[in-house]
Amino acid sequence: MLTPAAKNQAANAITVDTISLHSGAPGADGLANELPTAGAIYSRKAIAFGSADDGVRQQLADVLQDVPPGSTVSHYVLWEGTTAKKVGAYPQTETYTGQGQHKTKSGTITING
Repeated sequence: MLTPAAKNQAANAITVDTISLHSGAPGADGLANELPTAGAIYSRKAIAFGSADDGVRQQLADVLQDVPPGSTVSHYVLWEGTTAKKVGAYPQTETYTGQGQHKTKSGTITING
């Protein structure tokens, strides 16, 4: 089992700078099903995490992202530049009939072991 110090070191080594939204499973490389950027409504947004405590890094602030009309948001990817670092699914899928905003809140990066 990893010590708290080792878990913190591992968690703090994971660097993340943006989040993307996806309408379906993004795949291991994070590239599938990202919302369309046409029309300049949607774009990846900056996201930040605090320092690890017992291997857990908390998201520092909610992230608001504009969503084009007719979009569904079910998944996300955390990125460092062009490298996917974490792929995940939201607890609930959201469908936007008109243009809207999606809020990502209360995220964590966790090292278990």
